[in-house]
Amino acid sequence: MASTTDKTRRGSLYRMLVATVTLTVLYIGLQELLLVGVNVLYSRGWMTTLFQRDLDQEARRIAEASATREAQLTPEHQLAAWWLGVHLGYLSQYLGSFGLSGAAVRQQARAAASGRISDAQELANFLGIGPVYALESSTAAQFSGLTARIEGDEGGVGARIAARTTPRHEQLYLMGMHVGATLASIHGQGWHGGIAPSEQIARHATLAGVARAQWEPLTRLPSGATQAEVVKTYEAETRAVHEAILRANVAATK
Repeated sequence: MASTTDKTRRGSLYRMLVATVTLTVLYIGLQELLLVGVNVLYSRGWMTTLFQRDLDQEARRIAEASATREAQLTPEHQLAAWWLGVHLGYLSQYLGSFGLSGAAVRQQARAAASGRISDAQELANFLGIGPVYALESSTAAQFSGLTARIEGDEGGVGARIAARTTPRHEQLYLMGMHVGATLASIHGQGWHGGIAPSEQIARHATLAGVARAQWEPLTRLPSGATQAEVVKTYEAETRAVHEAILRANVAATK
């Protein structure tokens, strides 16, 4: 009787294990299917087109509010706002990824990023906005919520840029923050894919007056056989915004 009971118990445990493994595999498969579907939407530009609705009026309002002050500024101010965003976004993602590590590891990460930290502060000094800092994370929730924290202008850098320059410069900075964070994520060790914050990049780029041809490639991760190829392409698309800002200013002076 005991032997039969043991066999029954083992059979129940076996069936439970099989069911658990099956459900886990199905769940992972569904996640992968959803991710593929979302990536298809982003890669074909459908999601960014949806997000672009109703922005024209706000973009015109920001352009009008910025026009007088922009006439007194140089193209370098726009470039500084853009690259400050890229640097701080990159640092926020990079340093945040070590947020749960020990103090020694965090210090090593900060040392490795010292050049970018210095570059960011130099740009901030040029803009006249004072000290700037990355959005560091000490909890998993803070790190996973980085996109929302950027949108909320945590630290107030965007507001300071708007006050010292124009609202359009602020939008360039916020666009750069999201692009920089994306760039850092695809640089990361163990990266196996993902998606860019397309809605946010598209919104801030449109409000900043960046042409769609320049910002749209940044709303999706490029294809590539290797991580290095993906990084190289996305970096090139980031630099293309720099060139687009210069061309737009040259055209405006003619």
